[in-house]
Amino acid sequence: EVAGVVDLHPNAVTTGINTIKKSIVRYYVADKIMHFEDSDSFQSVKLFNMQGSELLLAQKTSQVDLRDLPNGIYIVQIQSNNGDITTDKIIIK
Repeated sequence: EVAGVVDLHPNAVTTGINTIKKSIVRYYVADKIMHFEDSDSFQSVKLFNMQGSELLLAQKTSQVDLRDLPNGIYIVQIQSNNGDITTDKIIIK
């Protein structure tokens, strides 16, 4: 079980030419359910195991059920509405 809130790309990035605003996708995992604060803030979420196999794909949802997954470390890839892709690691216990 992972507690807490994760902000993905909370700041803007300055490239020297343009300032690119990164999206904020806030989520937390509790009782093997991934909860998103705003399902309209992203296009899709993918979950991969550590071997790189895609385990699930969800779009525009407020919750993703992870209960069928064994405990372990997983990679979460979230695509925002503006096309940014953010990768994060979660641990399911």
